[in-house]
Amino acid sequence: MMNKFTFIAQYKGGTYISQYDADNLTDAVFSWANNLDLQYFKAKEIKEIQEKFRDEDFLPIPVNDVVHVWCGAISACGNFLIVNIVKTA
Repeated sequence: MMNKFTFIAQYKGGTYISQYDADNLTDAVFSWANNLDLQYFKAKEIKEIQEKFRDEDFLPIPVNDVVHVWCGAISACGNFLIVNIVKTA
């Protein structure tokens, strides 16, 4: 059964929200990273973000005391990116 994951990303003063259906958190993170929009991110930024989020050693960590919520943060092209993920369905 597929689950819906909502991604709330904050980067360079913008907030970007998207949803992906996936079997699990890892697949959802890969889908999100593979579908970053050139409208909001430069190609160089996308490449760096994808490399970091596609690393199987990197997974967002669970948020304490909240069910089905994770957070991940990286530096990309000298800018801070934080991604909150909520399993919404």
